[in-house]
Amino acid sequence: MHVKAGFQVRSIHADMPLSKRNDVADEWNRPANPVDIMVLNSSISSTGLNLHHQCHYGIGPSFV
Repeated sequence: MHVKAGFQVRSIHADMPLSKRNDVADEWNRPANPVDIMVLNSSISSTGLNLHHQCHYGIGPSFV
C-alpha cells in the first residue's frame, strides 16, 4: 500500500495477476478498509471488478 500526502492509496493495473487484482478489490470493498484512494485505468473496467460497494464517485480525466 502506498501513502501519499497522508492518504492510503491502492492501485489496480492490467499487468497485475488476476488474483492480486481481486485481493485489492476485496480490500477496497471491506467496510473497515484503510484505503482512501483507488487509482486505476479506465480499461480495467472491462475485467468485471465491482468497486461500488464502498464508493460510487469517480474522477475520469480526459487527455486530449
